[in-house]
Amino acid sequence: MGNRHMLYAIKKAWMGRGIWRRLRKKYGINYDMAVIALNSEDEEWNRLALLHLPDYMERKKAKKAMVFYTEAVKERWLDKYNNVRAEWVFLEKGQMQLLADYYCFYRFFDSIAFCFKAGMTDNHAEMILDRGAISKEELICLGFFHLRSVPPIRKEGMHV
Repeated sequence: MGNRHMLYAIKKAWMGRGIWRRLRKKYGINYDMAVIALNSEDEEWNRLALLHLPDYMERKKAKKAMVFYTEAVKERWLDKYNNVRAEWVFLEKGQMQLLADYYCFYRFFDSIAFCFKAGMTDNHAEMILDRGAISKEELICLGFFHLRSVPPIRKEGMHV
């Protein structure tokens, strides 16, 4: 990695840090919350992440959930999963990417899962799915949420 590339990566991480600090202060993000970030246009991917959000919350012992999403995620579709204990925060695509860049640079919060199929330095989700050895649901539960198994889905819609 050249010096110029390294400086650019550090600059992006620094800008992501600023976004994270503003979000944390504005929304009171703390370890009583589980946070997920969605940026995929794949509705099934987002649906599975949201359906297993309560399992992720349980694993993190969170009382509340926060969902960061971009314009790629259809708002009309997210309404189905709205719940009092989940707060929905829209981020511009660039903001979300800077936040992800910061997370790749420094794992700043244990209770956040970036459910990205692509766009993060150490994310190989699309490659794993293309090989067909694992389902989307298994990848989300085991790879992103670090659950011990794939729990059965209780019912459609947010159930936290």
